[in-house]
Amino acid sequence: MNNLFKDLPWSTIRILRYIVKSYNLGTPVDSLKIRKHFKLEVGKEQPTLELLKHYKYIDSVNGFYKGPGIYQFRITAKALSSFESFGENLIVFFLPSCIIPTIVSIVTTVIVNILIKR
Repeated sequence: MNNLFKDLPWSTIRILRYIVKSYNLGTPVDSLKIRKHFKLEVGKEQPTLELLKHYKYIDSVNGFYKGPGIYQFRITAKALSSFESFGENLIVFFLPSCIIPTIVSIVTTVIVNILIKR
């Protein structure tokens, strides 16, 4: 199972979620629609799309325009499966990053309080 929370920053996950949601609704998006939806400046969506391509969440197909940027793309099975198991990914992300440190600090506080009372 891939953990998109470890691979991608939150801003990129928001854009990927928008891409997957649009795909599931039957209205695939391109870079222009992403730019308009998230109110990004021209070209500011390209680093996000390149990161998604690097981690193989999308494939660039660019259509008739051959340039250095990613304009048209298709979504991969990895991206679709990432949001099918979104709840599992959330648990895997929060367990090591939030819950375990909280438990350790509580146990440490209890031990210190016990030692101080002696």
